Amino acid sequence: MYFISGLALPIILASSGALAAVTPVQRSALDLPELTLRGEIMSFDSSAVFKRHAAGSPAPLASRAAFNLKDASVAFATTLLPPNVNGGGVAYQSGYVDNGVQSASLIQTHNSVPITNAIANVNFNMAGQVTSYTCAFVNPTTFMNSVPNVTPQSFLPQVEAALNATYTASPTNQMTLQYFVKDNTANLAYVFQVENASTGAAYEVYVDSVTRQILSAVSL
Repeated sequence: MYFISGLALPIILASSGALAAVTPVQRSALDLPELTLRGEIMSFDSSAVFKRHAAGSPAPLASRAAFNLKDASVAFATTLLPPNVNGGGVAYQSGYVDNGVQSASLIQTHNSVPITNAIANVNFNMAGQVTSYTCAFVNPTTFMNSVPNVTPQSFLPQVEAALNATYTASPTNQMTLQYFVKDNTANLAYVFQVENASTGAAYEVYVDSVTRQILSAVSL
């Protein structure tokens, strides 16, 4: 977990919408030079690998008497990390059992900080065998500093003006620190959601914690 202003920040996995297209925002929406866009605001789509095991494959920890979805999925997903990845790990996000399938969602971490666009899903049968998985883990050439250089107060007004939406803190919308990989660089970003109460338009926003650039804004 990371902390901002004394609050514990939960690891929050970007939803499937993190791979969806977003509505571009014109540069003219920004009047303040301290906040800049990398062109139009677009989401990042990392390369994902999908593999299916028709007969099921034994999973790590399969010899244990009782199957544990969290432990088994983390153990399996760890084997999918890129070779020689620096400080790499895997964190369990959520899981469910439905119609004979045990499914887990996971996220790659770097020194325990989640990498928001490096995710995986692993499916098991009821015998605890891996039947399929999707993986979009990454191995960036550069990881930026894990300590933010700016505070949210220094960029929130500009972000809200750029997107014509407002950030409202709540138990389900706490600002978190996560890595966001773009152009083979992992930038430490503030992640939060903004919404226009009149139109209902909402975005998940990723703001560079050093430059205050909007790295991505994903339509929700």
